[in-house]
Amino acid sequence: MVVNSQQKRVHPSVFDDDDDPFASLLDNFFAAQQQITPASPEMTIDVSALPTEGRPEPFSHAIGQFAFATIKIDEKAPLEGEPLTLTVALKGKGNFKFQYPELTTDSTWKAYAPKAEFKKLDKLGYEGVLNLQYVLVPQQNGELVLPTLNFNYFDPMEATYKVLDFPKLPSVKVAKNNAIQPVAKAAEVVVEKPELLPLRLILDNPIAPMPSRAFSLLFWGLQELLALIVVVIVCLRLHKLRRRQDPHFVAHRTSREKQKSSLRIATQAAHSNDALTFYQCAEDVLRESIFLALRQRPASWNEAAMFLRAKNVPENKIEVCKHFWEKAEAVKFSQHPQAFTIAKEDLAKFKEITHYLHHL
Repeated sequence: MVVNSQQKRVHPSVFDDDDDPFASLLDNFFAAQQQITPASPEMTIDVSALPTEGRPEPFSHAIGQFAFATIKIDEKAPLEGEPLTLTVALKGKGNFKFQYPELTTDSTWKAYAPKAEFKKLDKLGYEGVLNLQYVLVPQQNGELVLPTLNFNYFDPMEATYKVLDFPKLPSVKVAKNNAIQPVAKAAEVVVEKPELLPLRLILDNPIAPMPSRAFSLLFWGLQELLALIVVVIVCLRLHKLRRRQDPHFVAHRTSREKQKSSLRIATQAAHSNDALTFYQCAEDVLRESIFLALRQRPASWNEAAMFLRAKNVPENKIEVCKHFWEKAEAVKFSQHPQAFTIAKEDLAKFKEITHYLHHL
């Protein structure tokens, strides 16, 4: 047995914003699928067929051990033509999904199919009580004998067929129902044929105009436009999902977000004269800018300088980067970082070198 397991996407959706109307519609469609093959130890069982000898006809296909628990009849005095309920409770152990037994009736009663209600006595439903409610309608008044019930089953413990004896119930006295009136013979109804209208009068009625050709072209044009929009959206989604599953693209996007965040924090720190935060964020911006340009993140200034020279960056630009890098290291490892201040020209140089590295 092979089971398909659906996994949620690790990467974010193309339409991550709350205004995306297609995110919830197409998320499950593009979810990853994997097949799992569970295995269980092999077991062998011996299944025997039910014996044909002694099988009653018709057979209810009930297998187990059963007995009548209770048999109840409505206590109200029945009237001719009015229904009353016969409830039979069948208790036992075994298979309760069998053909429900029918009442054996004559012309004095009309019986309907029972309404079944099962109450299990164990967790598996192997043992329980089956309540069968039969609706009986007396067809005449007087002293009437209730119908009997024929129920048979197969007992696997004794390997034999058994028939339950339905107890004899007391007769029921049915009173005459004066509300029932004899059915009168229906009067003969004469149906007059409708008068045929002249052909000229029928043709005088205007025929509903058919839709114009322009309306038809507009309708199908809108359908094609909607189909094209759906195809474009699906293609864009597939393209962006493939890119987001690319590790280089994910690393580039993460680095770009970190660069923007560090640049924003450094600008705020410069206005509040927080030298420690400013120079540390400046170093992060330089590190991420080099990674975005060269796809290599330097671990030290020597590596950063080597990467920049490999990109043919002018020496004066490299000296500016070195200034901020060394300044960040000095503030980071100083015992009194509060003593450092931000030079006025450093903010202008930082904006200039950031702009340069962004277009590198």
